[in-house]
Amino acid sequence: MPLNLDLELTASVLPESVDNLTKHIGLQWVEAALQLSGVATLRKRRLPMEQVIWLVVGMCLMRNRTIDDVVGKLDLALPAKPGKAGKPIAQSCISDARQHLGAEPMQRLFAQPATAWAHAHNDK
Repeated sequence: MPLNLDLELTASVLPESVDNLTKHIGLQWVEAALQLSGVATLRKRRLPMEQVIWLVVGMCLMRNRTIDDVVGKLDLALPAKPGKAGKPIAQSCISDARQHLGAEPMQRLFAQPATAWAHAHNDK
């Protein structure tokens, strides 16, 4: 299938929330990718590393949206204070978080489901 058709198909099933993503990419895979890479959120942040992983996945799927839109669409930013909606997260915080995450956790994350799905397909 040509790439443009693949991208159109992907765009037709965009996630409405992180919950929709976690149905296909297990939370245990996200946690393992962060732990094995030595990347962790040490202090209370509005955009912890687990959420940054979902941001990167969302950016891949929603490539025609701004990063701010992806954060908002997937409701990734935690409230500034418990029980309050809070203001939008600053673009610089999002960029810093993505840089802090790095490539290794994403490589590990993509390898885990790919391996599991390949074995599941072979078992059929």
